[in-house]
Amino acid sequence: MRESNPEQREIKFRQPRYYKGKFIDWFYWGFLDGGFTAPLAHNVPNFEYTGLHDKNGKEIYEGDIVRVKGQYIDWENFAITQYFGGAWGLENGEEYLRDIISPSALRYNPETGKPIYTEIEVIGNIYKNPKF
Repeated sequence: MRESNPEQREIKFRQPRYYKGKFIDWFYWGFLDGGFTAPLAHNVPNFEYTGLHDKNGKEIYEGDIVRVKGQYIDWENFAITQYFGGAWGLENGEEYLRDIISPSALRYNPETGKPIYTEIEVIGNIYKNPKF
């Protein structure tokens, strides 16, 4: 039996499902339950799983709106965006913070050596918050 690498995150996605033009819920696809589930539709956006769970155990996906807390920060209403260089960025419509959220380790402030964040909580998604 092959051991799984703890550094590798699950490869899965979600895409919005609509009824009469309105968002109703998510369809999850990718490598799920030991097999592959294909996307439901090809004409809608797909949001990648970050490999992280929030403070309540909820999976965090690209497009989720989060609150990020740390010793010196309390950022609210930032969307998870753009996986780049091993970490996810955060965006709130006015500001983009690159390489902040990482599935393999906490990101550290180079000036203080302390973690940038200690807690993440999903508080919504870009389909339920039109600002994004």
